Order: sequence, then C-alpha cells, then structure tokens
Amino acid sequence: MIHIHNLEVENKEDIKNFLKQSNIFSSHKLQTGNALSTYELYGKLFEQFDVFDKLSKSITDIINIPFMDMWANVNPPGTNVKPHNHFSEKHPNSLVGVYYLNKPINSGNLIIEGTEVEINEDDLIFFKDVDMHWSQTNGSTQDRVAISFNML
Repeated sequence: MIHIHNLEVENKEDIKNFLKQSNIFSSHKLQTGNALSTYELYGKLFEQFDVFDKLSKSITDIINIPFMDMWANVNPPGTNVKPHNHFSEKHPNSLVGVYYLNKPINSGNLIIEGTEVEINEDDLIFFKDVDMHWSQTNGSTQDRVAISFNML
C-alpha cells in the first residue's frame, strides 16, 4: 500500500461542484443504503468529463500508469462500501487507487485486508487489486466522496 497525504488537485472545488450538480449517479451493489456511484453509468470519468483532467494528471504524475477506469462514490451518513476486491483475470496485477475528495471527521476510514487505514481529505491510497477492502460506516452528518480507479 502507498499512502500519499494532501494531494494537490488544482480544480478540486470544480470537481466537487460538478458532482453536486450532475445526474451521473446510480445505486451500486457494493454500496449500502442510499449511497451512490457513477460506476454503472460513467465508469471512465477521466475520459468522459474534462473536469477530471487535472486530478488524473496529479495521479499519473505520481505513478505513471494508464487508467483503466475511474468513478465517484458518494457515501451519505449511515452508509458504507461492502468488502470486495478488484481482481480480474482479464487484467491481473492492476493497481487500485482511491482519492478522498471530501472526508468529514467521523465519516469512516478505509479497511484494507483487515487493517484500518486512517484517511483524511485529499489523501490518495494505492493498493493491489487482490486486496480485500471496504469502508467503515459514515458516522458524520456530511457525505464522504471518494474517486476510485484502476490502473494497468
């Protein structure tokens, strides 16, 4: 696992505003309650919307590997992401990443292979596709917003 603190994204507020105004979300089987994801409708945000260009560049400046996909997850209070991994026989050994666009206090941390990873807003985490991971329940009064992706 690689944990990068305070990733600078030039247009972070533009991304937040885009996601608030967009009708690009749907429910997803790995989310609980009324949590939402762009995965089913728009799973390649880095190709589909220009507002994600600067975030994509900030990430590839750190690890120069092409994106396979990228999506946003919104976890309102009381929701979480269920345990899963990203392994695929079609794309073994991919690198998984998640950038925390909005991470309120008490909104839950990331669990990777049973180990809690303390997350703050603007953190970027990379880990292996075979690693089982999930999120704790959002115990805050605000949405937790993460941008997830796979690279190969």
